[in-house]
Amino acid sequence: MDRRQFLTASAAVGLAALDLPDAEAATRRSNRPGPVVVGRGEVAAVRTMTTTLGDAASEIGGGHARHLAVRYLTVDVKRRLEGRYTDTVGRELSAATSELVHLIGWMARDEGNHGLSQKHNLHSFRLAAEAGENELAATALRGLADQAIDLGHIPTAVRLAEACEQRGRKLNNPKALAY
Repeated sequence: MDRRQFLTASAAVGLAALDLPDAEAATRRSNRPGPVVVGRGEVAAVRTMTTTLGDAASEIGGGHARHLAVRYLTVDVKRRLEGRYTDTVGRELSAATSELVHLIGWMARDEGNHGLSQKHNLHSFRLAAEAGENELAATALRGLADQAIDLGHIPTAVRLAEACEQRGRKLNNPKALAY
């Protein structure tokens, strides 16, 4: 992706990331009929797989494991997202999915695919915001800001960093807040 495309896309991302997500989206998806029943165990499985895929990416590079993470997201996690769950489990599932999507964005960036990385970080932000997970939402915004800096789009990076800081104000963990 060349810098002009990134600038156009990043300006839209910067503005989209500042919009408030649909707070009722997660609630609308809960308690509906679906092919599988999802509980906390299934959410824990998503988190465990995300950790495992992240560890593999750290060892051998994101490009080697991204296709596995994408397949896990589009097949296994998608089936769970389309399943039946309570509002609480739905929010936890959205948060766990946000972590996986963020990892896929990092893997794409590791491969040099900035457009795909940007898309995944924005999707990660939206999932985290829907789940009410400010730390995850801020992490996705920080990833977008960092990427914008690397590509020389300082005004966009500043807007994204400001949105990240606003999300971070709601955190209780001093280490997460500093990060």
